[in-house]
Amino acid sequence: SEGTGSISDGTTTIAASDIILGYDNSAYDCMMYNGYERIPTVSINGISTNEFIITASNNVRPGIATLMITGRGNNFTGTIVKNYKIKADLSSYGNIAAIEDQVYTGYQITPHVTVTCGGNLLNQGSDYTVTYLNNTNVGKATVMVNATSDSYYIGTATGNFNISNTAGGMEITGYASSYTY
Repeated sequence: SEGTGSISDGTTTIAASDIILGYDNSAYDCMMYNGYERIPTVSINGISTNEFIITASNNVRPGIATLMITGRGNNFTGTIVKNYKIKADLSSYGNIAAIEDQVYTGYQITPHVTVTCGGNLLNQGSDYTVTYLNNTNVGKATVMVNATSDSYYIGTATGNFNISNTAGGMEITGYASSYTY
């Protein structure tokens, strides 16, 4: 992000655009979630960062974090605020809540899924899409949650649910894929 504010020593003014943030994931221009505070490296026109107080907020969970760079007052005064992204990999940190056993219907079964990652409850559509595999017949079905490209997530989380031929303690037998009359 471009940022706001400026820092000056009376001769030189540093704009937000002069500050370069170094991310641990250059492919996504972000810091990657790991459950701990995430702060990018800061480069300020070749000036030692010891001249500045650098603090971050909202910098643990996936989403937008804020970096505040303030002159120490000896040489530089003023403050610059820049935002940066933290993304989480669903394959490492995504969690699909347990899905109750489903009853065989002869049709594709697509139960609702609840997904969390990095302490955040995700929203289907904006954060992820859902794909179901082997979700028609009795047995183990798979649900795949894929991060959307414009979310704070990357990768895919996978879960399973069972499709059974029992309902309320009764066993359903003799079902066929088609009947002839």
